[in-house]
This record gives sequence, C-alpha cells and structure tokens, in this order.
Amino acid sequence: MSQQHPSGAELELRRTTLLAAQVALLGELSCRVRAVTLSWLDAKLHVRAIFDEEIDDDDRESIEVVATEILASLPEHGPYR
Repeated sequence: MSQQHPSGAELELRRTTLLAAQVALLGELSCRVRAVTLSWLDAKLHVRAIFDEEIDDDDRESIEVVATEILASLPEHGPYR
C-alpha cells in the first residue's frame, strides 16, 4: 500500500497548528501534565492531555483554554472546528 505525501498546503497548515499549540501551551499547564497530543480528523481538532493523576477543574479549564487559543490562531476560515 502506497502512502500519499501531504501537499504543501497541508504541511503549512500542520506547521501553523503545531506552532500555535506550542504558544498556547506556554505557561498554561500544571506540572502534572505528562504529554499533550494533537490530532485532526474530519475537520475537527482534538487536543488530548495526559496527566499523572486525577485532573481538577483548573486542569480541565487550562486544556480548554489551550484548545481555544489554538483555534483562534488559525486562519479565520480554517478547516477546524
């Protein structure tokens, strides 16, 4: 099975999204976060945070802020929602 290479526009969108995520994450997460992953499927961006213990309301709100800041950093008519 051959794998298709992403187009230039897809690479640029990925680069923009990852840079937006890096900026959004700075100073927003607690020390209990062990990993953050981003994925997109069917024009939906998914932000997943892995914590080393039970999360509290502040942690949940921080992840929501990160997701909102990422979406706000993308082009106004971008593919994500």
